[in-house]
Amino acid sequence: MLRTLLRLDPDIPSGRSWFAPAVPGRLQPLTVEGLYLAGREVSVQVTASTARIDGVPDGVERIDGPRPSAFDVP
Repeated sequence: MLRTLLRLDPDIPSGRSWFAPAVPGRLQPLTVEGLYLAGREVSVQVTASTARIDGVPDGVERIDGPRPSAFDVP
């Protein structure tokens, strides 16, 4: 459920991670701590006006936006 709400979609072998939260207003503010990404603990905070992820490991590119669907690739 958290992965769906946060739309946190890591692809660690390629060194990328997409982040595009879709948290309903009734669940905001939302803070999640203790998530692991490439062996490092990250935390996420989502409010009505901001979305923040802290602790993304060096070498992992954070991409703000949803991961493209396989159908979107030419």
